[in-house]
Amino acid sequence: MSDADPDTARPPASATASATATATASALCGVLAAALGILPWLVEGARLPLQNVWATEALPEDMPLALLPFSQYSLTTIAAMLVVGGAVAGAAERWLLARRGLGRRTLVTVGLAATQLVCVAQTTVVTQAGIEDSSRASVYLAGLALAAVVSVGVSVLVQRGIAGGGPAAGAMAATAGGIALGMWVAALASALAGVASSPPAWVFAVATWTPSVVAGIAVGVCGVSTVRRALGAVASLLGLWVLPAFATALSYAVGSRVYLQNPAELVPAAAQVFRLALGTDGGAPQRLLVAVAVAVVTWAVCRTLSRRAGH
Repeated sequence: MSDADPDTARPPASATASATATATASALCGVLAAALGILPWLVEGARLPLQNVWATEALPEDMPLALLPFSQYSLTTIAAMLVVGGAVAGAAERWLLARRGLGRRTLVTVGLAATQLVCVAQTTVVTQAGIEDSSRASVYLAGLALAAVVSVGVSVLVQRGIAGGGPAAGAMAATAGGIALGMWVAALASALAGVASSPPAWVFAVATWTPSVVAGIAVGVCGVSTVRRALGAVASLLGLWVLPAFATALSYAVGSRVYLQNPAELVPAAAQVFRLALGTDGGAPQRLLVAVAVAVVTWAVCRTLSRRAGH
């Protein structure tokens, strides 16, 4: 039996080039989405915030460059920037790459997660080099690094849910991305305005209502025609109600030196703020009502378009 012809056994050059282009586009999508996620911090200057556990006296301009704003005052901002990166990656894969036959979800995930983990690692190393040699500093840095790594994990879940999850998973992922996007918009506006001024009021209005609009559209597209879709819609609305309140309580508790010095009082204080944030004073019911209204309108539009397409 003669050997196979090498020219016929080898994949065509065009197929190889196409596979390479697909892989490159997918990985690059994840990398660029991660970079877009940390844009507010890059605009702000990307200098590590002043630290309570810094080994020496330093001015803001003396702090080293870091890819994430490691600080107990920036926990929710870090999470928002990383999760927005995942949401952008998922949306770009689903509506840009996939339609052109270039989307490979695993490679998008690799590009996204690798870039974000590099940001976490670089910031951890830079912070470690400057903080004091004490147990409280080590716990402080370990807590920030762990929170950032967990946020990268959430970012990946959001990316994969938006990119190719079912309607229920997509709705929940989009809602999480929308909540992060609201905080991202506020952070970017503050970075652009600078320390000397504050952003216009309408910017914060956009940041406040963006999660409701995104969640409402996601729930409306998901619908409630099956048990799984209904559970996804309920979970999305529950997340819209609870997660911003949790972020508010977390920021309040860990951002207070008083409570950090008295850990026994930290949890009760956070729980009290959480309960308040869930009520009308925190705006949670109002955001939920807007999301439901947007969901109903979106569902009606989708239903109408589907009927017209059927005819």
